[in-house]
Amino acid sequence: DNYQGEEANIIIISLVRSNPRGNIGFLKESERVNVMLSRAKCAEIMIGNRLTLEAGSQKTQLWTRILSHLESTASIFEGFPALCESHSNISLCSTPEDFDVKCPNGGCLLECGKPYTGCNHACRMKCHQMTCQPCQVSVQRKCSRGLHMVTTKCGSKDVVKCQKEVEWMCDGVSGRVHTNQKKCFLDKNPICRTCDKIFELEEKMQQEEDEFRQKQNAIDNEIQMKNQEAEHEIKKLKLKQETYAKKKELELLETKQKLIFEMNQNSGLKDIDDALEKRKTEADDEIMKVKHKIEQQIKNRYRTAEKEMKKIDKDRTESIANLKNAMDVDGETLKVVVEELAKELSERKHRSSWKSPPQRTFEKGAGSVHLIYPQDIKDGIDCIEQTEFNFAAMQLLRLTGKDKTIKYIEVYHSPGCDAKWNIKRQELATQLNVKPKDLKTVWVFHGTNVDAMKSICETGFRVARGGQITNGAVHGFGIYTATGPDTPMGYSHNQGASATILSKALIGTQGASPRSNQESPSHIHSWVPRGDWRVFKDGEQLLPTYIIHYN
Repeated sequence: DNYQGEEANIIIISLVRSNPRGNIGFLKESERVNVMLSRAKCAEIMIGNRLTLEAGSQKTQLWTRILSHLESTASIFEGFPALCESHSNISLCSTPEDFDVKCPNGGCLLECGKPYTGCNHACRMKCHQMTCQPCQVSVQRKCSRGLHMVTTKCGSKDVVKCQKEVEWMCDGVSGRVHTNQKKCFLDKNPICRTCDKIFELEEKMQQEEDEFRQKQNAIDNEIQMKNQEAEHEIKKLKLKQETYAKKKELELLETKQKLIFEMNQNSGLKDIDDALEKRKTEADDEIMKVKHKIEQQIKNRYRTAEKEMKKIDKDRTESIANLKNAMDVDGETLKVVVEELAKELSERKHRSSWKSPPQRTFEKGAGSVHLIYPQDIKDGIDCIEQTEFNFAAMQLLRLTGKDKTIKYIEVYHSPGCDAKWNIKRQELATQLNVKPKDLKTVWVFHGTNVDAMKSICETGFRVARGGQITNGAVHGFGIYTATGPDTPMGYSHNQGASATILSKALIGTQGASPRSNQESPSHIHSWVPRGDWRVFKDGEQLLPTYIIHYN
């Protein structure tokens, strides 16, 4: 009723009624049917149930006549006719699912066949109304480096990752250059497996050396304890010998008195002298036996101690030989490294004694951390706390130019870091043809979060590369530090810390800064990108010693 007086080019009508009783409602009225059939200009499509319509108009024969007329013009279909504009095929869709099966994408079941622009291929998709997707025909093209032919889709604009193996030379971070294989598509060279194995060997060697030193220390402590026990036993034996001699002397005097008493009664002077001489001889023999027994026990103790010392010397010799083979260096270089390491450890160990025990230990007890508070320091008292606190505090306060207050200082002693630093010092001295003691060193600061500071002081610095980098590598790969504390303090502050690391660093050969995310040349060991910044190529060039906490 509402559509009366209006019209359209194409009209699709749902007749709604579909039941076995022939109940068709308003479809019985010819006026309404007349309006319905006369609104389309070009085409009209009706969707309905023929049996219901014929049963509902048996009296008037309205729908029987309409359907007969449509049948005579071949206009009745058992489904919805869908025309493919590309191939002129008509598909009858009698269920909703037929649209997806018979005319997917608005076409038919034939291939599209439309030619692509820019190649000699045609679209192989099922017939569709949308724009053709890029050509999916497999073709051969050169890889991004222009070295190999790779298979790709004709219409694809993506760069194909060439999987062919190519050779590349590592940068020699371990001291030697190696030939490796990598995938052609990789721009950056992966980690050199040979260098990585060398690093693993060095780390294993360091662990074995640390374990050896721990065993050495334990044996030294045991020897010291046994020597003390032996000295104590010797003192006891000597006292026992003296006591026994005094006792025998007392017995001899008592016998003498007894004989004198008998002499007074019997006046047998000769017999008395003989008896005294006999008892004296017996006492002397017994004293000599006891003395000989005690001397034999002392000799046995000394022999045992001497055997243990020889065993320790033998273990040391074997460990140094194993260390030499593992490091693949000449014996003279190894001797210098070991002597320098021993000297460094001795200097730190035999300075004025610590007044308080370490706050904690690491490396199975070989490493230690001491906490020094300002209130623990008293003027005029010569102790290691006084020396360490004054040195670290002055390094910070004289350079900041600000009113800073030291809360406390952590002093780290890490045998592992000491060993790596001394080996690196000997290596640089060999490269520069100078003595290790003549290498230039500098004290530098480094800022990060507190947990990272503790890890660095226990295990040493490591150069981050690739996905490990958190603050970038604008001036090349290396350890970023500064001779002044202001910039490192800023980095620490950004990560919620009020502390900074103070490390002793080997400068080596100083050169120009490399490009961003690049390695420095093998002969360059450090560079100054700007101001008081200093970047060191290897983590072993730095010996982290102090963490300074300030207000």
